Amino acid sequence: MKNGHHKRFLTALAILIGVGCLAVLSVAHWYLKAGDALAFELRPPTAQELAKAAEYEKLVAGGVFHKPLSRVVDYPGITAPKMMDANAVDLPDSTEIVGVEINGEFRAFVLNAMLSPREHIINLVVDECPLSVTYCNLVDCVRVLTRAGDGPIPLNVGGMDQDNQMVFLLEGARYGQASPGLPLIDHPFNRTTWGEWKGQHPTTRVYLGNG
Repeated sequence: MKNGHHKRFLTALAILIGVGCLAVLSVAHWYLKAGDALAFELRPPTAQELAKAAEYEKLVAGGVFHKPLSRVVDYPGITAPKMMDANAVDLPDSTEIVGVEINGEFRAFVLNAMLSPREHIINLVVDECPLSVTYCNLVDCVRVLTRAGDGPIPLNVGGMDQDNQMVFLLEGARYGQASPGLPLIDHPFNRTTWGEWKGQHPTTRVYLGNG
């Protein structure tokens, strides 16, 4: 073999050996990383993780005050609803509303403004009386609640049960929207149209949504 050919052969051989070494190192590096990841994924759960998983399973399974849950959330109720004077809005008379009366004061809540899960609950105070207006559009259920106190009721949306009904979250405990065990008092309401309500109560204020 001539010297020129011999040098080219050795150069090519060196390149092949170098590429091979890099490939082996790359595979080894990937294998080690994969092994670490696998070991991490297969590590035993901590006691805290086990307790959290058990609590979640217990919550989802339901209980005395609510049916099994299909969805768990924590959406705060609206606590500063924008109420407008009746003569300042232009609503079709056929608009569906929930009307309430407290000590001679009247409030109306447009149901279409409460369709979003984040707007299913409106917590307010009328004439020093806490009031929570709730609406679940999936089962078309309205419930209005009150209790003694001087501030808004901290009522939140806590999830949805297996029958697609809203579940309340009140001070750490969950209750179905229709649960008789809810520690609040039902307040009378009138589900009607804007035209009917405004005609009977022209001094009413109305909630159109916070947007």
